[in-house]
Formats: sequence, structure tokens, C-alpha cells
Amino acid sequence: MPEPYWPKRKNSYTLGDAERMPGRLVRIRCRYCKREHFYELGDLRVVLGNIEVDDVVYAMKCSGCGKDRTLDVELVSVSAGDRQKTTVRRLVAIRYLRRPVWRDE
Repeated sequence: MPEPYWPKRKNSYTLGDAERMPGRLVRIRCRYCKREHFYELGDLRVVLGNIEVDDVVYAMKCSGCGKDRTLDVELVSVSAGDRQKTTVRRLVAIRYLRRPVWRDE
């Protein structure tokens, strides 16, 4: 008898779940070039979808060195004093590239 399908992780912690906690940011740091950026949870959820927090590293590349699989993700609660000093990357727009595909008949 075949084994039934079960989710890989039960009660996984998604970006939508993390967004419910106010005042939290995502800190993404590259282990290779040591760059660090802070993101809003809602912006990442719009771009990547409602994926697990641990899977964000597989969906992004470093903006400095361009490497993938070198990112560390951490949810941080930033105090009000530190929030004023912290530079947060915000989503401005999403642009789609339209390329025509032609067929000769």
C-alpha cells in the first residue's frame, strides 16, 4: 500500500505568520561579502509569496556578490532607538519584462 502524502513540515512558520508580530524585520546577511540588509516582512511576502522563513535564502541572491546559497536569514525585533538608525529596504515597484516569442509559418 502506498504511503500517504504528508506535508514536509507540520505547522511551518511562514512569512505571513511572522508578519503578524508587529515591529519585526528580516535581517539578511551574506556570509561571503558580509553585506547586511533589513527588509519588511510584508514586502518579502509580496515578492516571494507566503513561503517559509527558512526558505527565503533559496529564493534570493546576494545583491553585492551575486552568489546564492550564501545568505543567512534572521528575524529581529528592533527597538525604537535602533529603528531610527537602521536602513530598511522597501519595495517600490515590481517590473515585468515582456519578451515576444515569434514563430515562422
